[in-house]
Amino acid sequence: VKTQGYWKGKLIGLPFRIGSHACLFYRKDLYEEKGLKPPRTIEEYIENARKLNNPPNIYGGSVRGHAGQDIAEDFLSWLYAYGADIFNEDQTGTTPYPSKHSEIAEKIINGWIQMDKEGLLPPGWLNQSSIDQVTNMQQGLLAQMNEFTPRSLTVEDPKTSKVVGKVGYIRLLKDNPDTIGPPHAYGAGWNLGINKYVKNENIKDACYKLIVWMTSWEMQYLAATQWANGPTRIDVMNHPDFLKKVPVASAHLDCLSVLKGISCAQYAESFKIISDELQLALTGKKPVSNAVEDMWKKIGALFPR
Repeated sequence: VKTQGYWKGKLIGLPFRIGSHACLFYRKDLYEEKGLKPPRTIEEYIENARKLNNPPNIYGGSVRGHAGQDIAEDFLSWLYAYGADIFNEDQTGTTPYPSKHSEIAEKIINGWIQMDKEGLLPPGWLNQSSIDQVTNMQQGLLAQMNEFTPRSLTVEDPKTSKVVGKVGYIRLLKDNPDTIGPPHAYGAGWNLGINKYVKNENIKDACYKLIVWMTSWEMQYLAATQWANGPTRIDVMNHPDFLKKVPVASAHLDCLSVLKGISCAQYAESFKIISDELQLALTGKKPVSNAVEDMWKKIGALFPR
């Protein structure tokens, strides 16, 4: 409630769903076969991808390159794992440019380009959405991917997945030795609140009762264990049945311990800028350094001076 339910010091809603996009889903059976450990840096991720790559049967790496929220979330997850950020601490502007933050951004983009050149990413990855990526993992086409924690249930669904019981979960780049600040896990939550323009007391009462039910232990437990929703209640997260039924549980909790999201009013415009500049750099239409510089400058221009 403290991190997700308040806006400018006022309680605006109760969190119903929460998760992190900075979770590494990796084929633990293939890792064991190759004698690999979860990567701590993007260089280690790429090296693992090289050893795991066996196209067209399986691709060593994966990036959600679909324009918009997909690619922006994936990029920020990598950036945060290095303790870097585009936004300053109170989200009233950007971090300095040039700086170590922008250097990390260039490293990530160049890493993605390198994986593309080596054929370590699945065909059409630049149009790959989260749904596409999860489907690829379910079909056994990916050795590792960075995904939203609650989606582990879809990977572990025996009705749709061929890799049930074969996937491990860990916070992206956990124990990264090259961080420039405290590492974070990019994430987001969904709140339930009552629109302030609702004046009818009966409607308000019905909304309130619905919110109470949706955030109750029973509903949170069902959502977390059956419907691929990340729980927001501590008593659900720590419940033995949740820890047993949901393989991502420990990684989910680890990500939440360092969770960081974007809550400024410039959120939507910033994501479009991030997406546009990434697409230009990844398709070779703009040098990586120029795309990163424009990313910082354009987002910085959104904030009042």
